Amino acid sequence: MISLTDNFILLTPPKTAATSLVLSLSEHIEMYNVEDTEISFDYTEYPPEPRPGRENRLAKHYDARWYYDKIVSGKYKVFGCTRNPWDRMVSWWLWNNKAKNHDQSFESFLKDPFDTGWWWLYTNTIEFASLDNRTNTSFHDFNPIGPPASEYVDMYLRFENLQEDFDTMCEKVGIEKRELPHRNKSERRDYTEYYNDETQQFVADIFAKDIEYFGYEYNCI
Repeated sequence: MISLTDNFILLTPPKTAATSLVLSLSEHIEMYNVEDTEISFDYTEYPPEPRPGRENRLAKHYDARWYYDKIVSGKYKVFGCTRNPWDRMVSWWLWNNKAKNHDQSFESFLKDPFDTGWWWLYTNTIEFASLDNRTNTSFHDFNPIGPPASEYVDMYLRFENLQEDFDTMCEKVGIEKRELPHRNKSERRDYTEYYNDETQQFVADIFAKDIEYFGYEYNCI
């Protein structure tokens, strides 16, 4: 999401509290029908054009490459969001089954994300914020490779420390702090109860970049 008035970009991968953040920042970001946050854009064009009748739907999960020109201009503060990948995958699986009326097992969801897309599910949050990311090549051939996220991301909001990090972000961009709502909360057990040794290692391998960069550990939120 982007604020043209307050000059900031907030990059929110799926299942990193994007809906709560969008609702809290509604007066600052572009496109204001924030209760209806489904992505519905024509990705064959850049800048992307909303499909007819859906002009006000907010693309809350646009990654850094959609904002290439704004980021490389140096005029915007850029913020990323991240979450423990083992916890994040359980949350995504439960949401996917509920939203799409599936009964897919967790292991199947991880290894065969048939209606989510491997390129979407397997993108590390640090890749999501990077202009040098080529994971999602089908959507991002319209921009050249740019600098890595470490050169322009001011800070990452950690899901595990969300309110405090959000307050810090508000200070950095000069807007009023506010309490974040809790939306799309899953009713679930501790995430470790959904894993076996194989699936635990599978997520560790896929999200090795996030685990190394942010210092995530299994069974440690």
